[in-house]
Amino acid sequence: MPDALATPEVLQWARGTAHLTVDEVARRMNLSPDTVRAWEEGSAVPTYAQLERLAYEVYRRPLPVSTTS
Repeated sequence: MPDALATPEVLQWARGTAHLTVDEVARRMNLSPDTVRAWEEGSAVPTYAQLERLAYEVYRRPLPVSTTS
């Protein structure tokens, strides 16, 4: 599956509004904190499967979807 497009700002916002630290997100996702930081800095992006898990299980936020015509 291709990488998901999620901006670092949206990822930071979602974590902040969920009141979670980078370490807490990393633990819940079974990832290193460096991976979560890389997503939030824009030097890496989560896969679509990781983004779904972040949205629904960790941050408890809807996953916005953009369609093009």
